[in-house]
Amino acid sequence: MTHGMFEFSNKLEAIETFKPALDAKGKFIGLDHEAVFYDPIAFVQPLIVNSRYLRRITPDDPSFR
Repeated sequence: MTHGMFEFSNKLEAIETFKPALDAKGKFIGLDHEAVFYDPIAFVQPLIVNSRYLRRITPDDPSFR
């Protein structure tokens, strides 16, 4: 079994965006990340990957190193 990248050609292009993730009260809780991969040879439509990175600790937390 091989793990790695999906199939692609030399026409592959990607656009990544990051934006703040906020809770219902507007407090920053992390980052939302979106990557859109375009490849007119390998894909029939763009491949979109969404991820959320949550803040687990803040610099004023006593356990922060």
